[in-house]
Amino acid sequence: MATTARTAERLARLLGPGARTRPMMGEYVLYWRDRVVGGLYDERLLLKDVAAVREAAPDAPLEEPYPGARPLRRLPLPDDEHSAGALVELLEAAWDQVPPPQRRCGKRDRGPRWSR
Repeated sequence: MATTARTAERLARLLGPGARTRPMMGEYVLYWRDRVVGGLYDERLLLKDVAAVREAAPDAPLEEPYPGARPLRRLPLPDDEHSAGALVELLEAAWDQVPPPQRRCGKRDRGPRWSR
């Protein structure tokens, strides 16, 4: 069962301005302050398995978002502002531990054709 757009919009709204979701291959990637921290897969909130997430939720099970993928930590979807606030604190701690987005190389970055 794929994640619905309504679930993704609700999560982004509960988490506030630092959060955004983006549809990708039928599911949703979760960004916190423009870094990928996890995603929504089959109505499950899965976060990257970084030290901050392991410390904050040591009992959170590792689950694959899809067969063959790297396992992520499953956390409950927040129901209200209070539980969303706890998740925001966790995302802030995890933000430092996930890599920044890679700069995409476009045609303008390659330079003139004759200089290669």
